[in-house]
Amino acid sequence: SETEAVDPIDYEEFVSQQSERDPLAQVLDFPEDDIEVNLVPRKIRTEEHVVPEEPYSQLDPTVQNCVDCYTSDWVVVNRKYQQYSSSLIIRDRGEEKVAVVQNTPRQQFECDDTPDPTPEFEDGDKSDRQSWASFDIRTAQPDEPVPGLLDKVDIEVMDTLNTNRRLDRRPESLFSLYPEQDEFDMLEKRTLAELPTETQGHRILVKCLELSLALQDIEPVFASMALYDARERRKVSENFYFDMNTEGVKKMLAGHLDHADISSHARTCVFDISTVPGDLFLVVKLEKVLQGDMSEAIEPYIKEERNVEKVRGGALDACKRLGQYRMPFCWTAIELAKIVRGIPLANESGSDVDSTGSNSLDRKSSQGNFDQWKRAEKTGSL
Repeated sequence: SETEAVDPIDYEEFVSQQSERDPLAQVLDFPEDDIEVNLVPRKIRTEEHVVPEEPYSQLDPTVQNCVDCYTSDWVVVNRKYQQYSSSLIIRDRGEEKVAVVQNTPRQQFECDDTPDPTPEFEDGDKSDRQSWASFDIRTAQPDEPVPGLLDKVDIEVMDTLNTNRRLDRRPESLFSLYPEQDEFDMLEKRTLAELPTETQGHRILVKCLELSLALQDIEPVFASMALYDARERRKVSENFYFDMNTEGVKKMLAGHLDHADISSHARTCVFDISTVPGDLFLVVKLEKVLQGDMSEAIEPYIKEERNVEKVRGGALDACKRLGQYRMPFCWTAIELAKIVRGIPLANESGSDVDSTGSNSLDRKSSQGNFDQWKRAEKTGSL
């Protein structure tokens, strides 16, 4: 019936049936040598991948997927004819197309020299009414005869002559003059994906040699450092925790500390900087065992006259009762721009008295803290 729907033709089936008889079958079929799959080893900065200690077969399936994702080599699919795809040819041949257009002579056809078929007449009776198309065969002038049109010429000579004439002033890269496809009609829009690589920015090696306070070896001090961007008001690195306590001070926390892994004894770290090192600061924060009010906790370190034994006794009692809890103690900041310029660092320090938590530098008030630190640095005190 007339209303019966017609199924569209199956292109792949039609091509497979007609390809044997089509002399251009190689153009219609997908090239067999286009796809090439390679295995590229993943580059790492360590000798071996850092993976869980448990055997791979005993790990949770989700953990196995994570291990495979971060340790497996790259499977790269290369396409031999990728440069002819619409995703790259438009990007790479823009300048080539402009050069071809400029160097190609403009074609002139017979219709370009034809006068306007509807000329304007000043006076219909007095003006000459001869037009470009005259149907008066008797008075019309004949066209000039084509030279050699009726001459007898050998077929091979004529073919050679026509071939030479086709090559004469023939523009190169003729298809480059064809306008580009509309974005809606493009078959491929994605560009070639690059192999994932690690961002290689600046790296800073930090070694913690000594931690000097007004009162040494009185109580445990927990130190950490991180990079902060004062301009963007954000943290740009992870925390690095390092232990500068002596063995005698560590015994004050007996019963609250489990067995420490050897990796927790590191005092050297490397910070990767992927942003522009403009207003970057290396912030060192110190914490201590919870002892109540902040002002009372830091008072022994500020006063010139202090009872060291009394302070040590109070710290020992706090470690026995509240050894698993922490409180903010103090902080200091080092401007990385000074290190790059080779400017010697002064004895800069800061206090966390006005803060209400150990993460006070992570809040929006960090910009005010750094600005205050800069102003005080110019006067030589903080």
